Amino acid sequence: MPVFVTGALGIGAPAYCEYICPVGMLEGGIPLLSTHEELFQTMGGITLLKSVILALTIVGCLVTERFFCKVLCPLGAIYGLCNKISFYRLSLQKSSCIHCKKCSVCCPMDIDPVKEQNSAECIRCKKCCSVCPTSALRFGYRRGTQEAASVATNLVQKQRRDGRKVSLSKTRHSVYNCLVST
Repeated sequence: MPVFVTGALGIGAPAYCEYICPVGMLEGGIPLLSTHEELFQTMGGITLLKSVILALTIVGCLVTERFFCKVLCPLGAIYGLCNKISFYRLSLQKSSCIHCKKCSVCCPMDIDPVKEQNSAECIRCKKCCSVCPTSALRFGYRRGTQEAASVATNLVQKQRRDGRKVSLSKTRHSVYNCLVST
């Protein structure tokens, strides 16, 4: 909502926080209402709505692991979109995997890491890596990331050695080419 409707300064109202997020009700609304009886008279539909959402979230958390992350958290959804292109990623050595399913059983987000490495649902908790008996699953930086960093470092050092001004655009292009080629 803030992306589409903005004020004079280009800043939008935090619609999710204001109307949906149960955390504000838990950390601010309930303490305020419990310490200031006069606020009960000002309670409106939003307070009731957020109270219902909070109650449903608490019940959901008792029934399902990571309920809030799976169902309500917009930040997790946005971060999840970056999982496919992230430099830090989950990799599977298929030759080492014995298909014991321990990784999918322990995953709090109900993902099968053998089938879907770097799923948008993955929260990078690394539980799958710690239970893998053959260490077939590993988190680490994408192939090429270290090479790109060394290419950038070498290029900057060479430009400084030659007494030239460091060209960030050349460095950026070299790093990009190194990452794309892997």
